[in-house]
Amino acid sequence: MPWSVTNISACPGTTDASHRATRTVDEAGTKVAAIESRADRREAEAEANARALRERVAEQVATAQRESEEARREARAEAVRLVGEALIPQLALATPRSAR
Repeated sequence: MPWSVTNISACPGTTDASHRATRTVDEAGTKVAAIESRADRREAEAEANARALRERVAEQVATAQRESEEARREARAEAVRLVGEALIPQLALATPRSAR
């Protein structure tokens, strides 16, 4: 009988080769599953870390904006005070003596 796919099991040693091939395919499947699981876990960790980083940056930006607004208010108040101090003597000089 000639050798063909249909009678390959009749070949000497093919059962052993078939078992090895099946075992190799199973091991490859197990390795692929482990790699995919690790990749999924790393992706989830990366997403969680990115989310935490975005939240931390958003908090830092909000804090910086509040501090900047407070500094602007203080600078504006200081400018008004300085202008007022500079104008009061000039207003006193500009006021007629009879109005004093």
